[in-house]
Amino acid sequence: MVKKAEALRSIDELNLSNTRKSYLRKKFGDDMGSLVKAGRKYALSIDKSPTHVIKGSKYVMELAAALDEAGYIRHDFNPKTWCLWRLYSTILGMPWVFGKNDILESDIINLGHEDFVLSEYYENMPIPAVSDNDYNKLFEVLNSLPDVYRDVLVGLFGLDDGNLKTFEIVGNKLGMTRERVRLTESKVLRKLRVKDRRCKLPAIFGYIPPNEPKPFSPLSYIEIDGKKVVNPDSDILGLGLSKRTEVCVMRAGLYSISDILNFPKDKWKRVRNLGPKGLSEITEKVHALGFTSFNPF
Repeated sequence: MVKKAEALRSIDELNLSNTRKSYLRKKFGDDMGSLVKAGRKYALSIDKSPTHVIKGSKYVMELAAALDEAGYIRHDFNPKTWCLWRLYSTILGMPWVFGKNDILESDIINLGHEDFVLSEYYENMPIPAVSDNDYNKLFEVLNSLPDVYRDVLVGLFGLDDGNLKTFEIVGNKLGMTRERVRLTESKVLRKLRVKDRRCKLPAIFGYIPPNEPKPFSPLSYIEIDGKKVVNPDSDILGLGLSKRTEVCVMRAGLYSISDILNFPKDKWKRVRNLGPKGLSEITEKVHALGFTSFNPF
């Protein structure tokens, strides 16, 4: 396990010349955290592109080497894997990806590359194996989206080159405004959260995809006490809902009549774009099939 940044108490613990130590003291003072961060950041860039070592300044090259010798640098880190994890945590809201149940989703999503090289994630995060097959599965899902949606997501999350990018950089590349890129990202993330796409995402980072939605079928019936009644497991298409209401319900992960009947009452108002009119329509259709106890209001 790589040593934690706070374990470095003084620059004298590193194997550096007195001239180099003097220079680093002037630049970083007693801020060992920033010093370790600078060395790690440069070491990561070298791991990603060995030619980067030619461009770097001599002091930071020696610093990275000294930190590596002292056990503060890791070399199994893959920037592309980090970018893919960022995409997963953003789509799925997964603070539990690496077993950190006490971390808020916003803490993960807002964690950038620079903060990462200094953080506990760098020091404690196991590096999962992401195979070419996993990447292919992911891009099969992304290719089911419009080209502009896919290109925005690939650019922002660095799935092409391992570099996270800003709205402005992606916009300049695709000929879009910064705000248009932001809106497109929000839209495409909503589409990826729909169950029929989530179930096709590769099972990596501890993510277990849900079962694929059952194929749609008309209403089925069962006999109870000699009476023929609607089977609660029948698909929601049998309700004959309007297209708008049907899409809202399916986005919420409700694919059968029993899913609707068992959906918590306090969550109905949070179903995106449904509204009172849609709830009234659902109630009317469900009551017409004999489930008169259903009341989402």
